[in-house]
Amino acid sequence: MSTYIPDFWIKHPENKEQIEKLVREYNAINYTDILQSTEDELERWAKTTIIVRKLYEIG
Repeated sequence: MSTYIPDFWIKHPENKEQIEKLVREYNAINYTDILQSTEDELERWAKTTIIVRKLYEIG
């Protein structure tokens, strides 16, 4: 996902702060407490899906 971020910034520099915030949220969900239960994993997947959709709405 990180490879797409510069493209978002180039196309939508006015939304750079919002994009950075979403990316920080995405990273926080995906890279903290990796060894969690399946239920937590599904919740994490749902949250990241929402964040990715928001990024694509910007783009």
